[in-house]
Amino acid sequence: MTEQLPVINTSHNVTATKGESSSLLGRGLAAIQRKETSVVLADLDSRYRQARDIYNRITDYGEAYRFEVELLPTQEELLNEPLLKQLQPFYNLMKQLKDVFAVFQELANQGYGKAYFPLSRMSQGGQGISNNEKCYYDGSLAYEWCFANQTLNDPEIWIDLGCLHYYDGENEEAIFWYSKAAEQGSAKAQNKLGQIFEIGDSEDVIDYHEAFFWYQKAAHQNYATGQMNYGLMWLGVEDFEQDFDEAIFWFHKAAEQGYANAQYNLGKLYEDCDQGLGFFQDDEMAVSHYQDAAKQGYAPAQFSLACMYLNGSGIKQNDKQAIFWYIQAANQNNKGAKSFLKNLGINWQES
Repeated sequence: MTEQLPVINTSHNVTATKGESSSLLGRGLAAIQRKETSVVLADLDSRYRQARDIYNRITDYGEAYRFEVELLPTQEELLNEPLLKQLQPFYNLMKQLKDVFAVFQELANQGYGKAYFPLSRMSQGGQGISNNEKCYYDGSLAYEWCFANQTLNDPEIWIDLGCLHYYDGENEEAIFWYSKAAEQGSAKAQNKLGQIFEIGDSEDVIDYHEAFFWYQKAAHQNYATGQMNYGLMWLGVEDFEQDFDEAIFWFHKAAEQGYANAQYNLGKLYEDCDQGLGFFQDDEMAVSHYQDAAKQGYAPAQFSLACMYLNGSGIKQNDKQAIFWYIQAANQNNKGAKSFLKNLGINWQES
């Protein structure tokens, strides 16, 4: 609805002076300009939120892997090559990341500060686009903007600040910012805190009880990464008793959300378990979970799936499939896959 100018009561103001008229016009134009600015900002906010949600979902659930974009098959190759067709889910993820990168780039060019952080992370390579030296410039802009806006009641800004400090090896500062967001209920921040307390770079930081506490909070909010990390804690860390039922329960919760790392860990449990763990080894189940993760581009799962095909464990023996998955894992610098291909006499770089 267009904002209306003030109504003049003609019984008291039969005429308006030139100055009064100009003042009214000025206020009216200013009101229209404010509304137009508000509409533009709302559009930028909406575009950012949609892109960031996609980015968070994909990178939160695949933060560990880095993939050379140039090695991805084309859509035409996916359609025409039966083996490559298995990588369609991974191709789709990378395509989405390319699309959101374009959105972040456009927003950043318009001075939209929140776009700087994901833009800097993606410019480091492995998240749908090639490595770009501009990542350092975008990273500095991200820190400046987030720090300048730290007083806003926005947990996402605090998480981004925490990440920037964490990537620079500044754990104490990262803990400070993650804690601010975690205390407001951010599952992502809770999981980030758990990771620092579990694998911190010094004994002063490592605290498994704190890690357990924060992972549990994130897991109970249905945060897939937190669910998997919480499940891993139940496999046994210092001062904690193993509980494989709990581990499997939380792995399943995360895997059902499409989290490749959890799917892989489930596969490993089903492949390597014995009766003493409370359930039986099941190679077919292992293969099923490896396939789910491998098709999303998760290199450890690609390697394990290749081994299952090579040995005929849980699936019909198939050298062609084995070599295909070894190559996919080797493309992501998986040392085991490279070694197997070398032993098989295959130069994977030319395959």
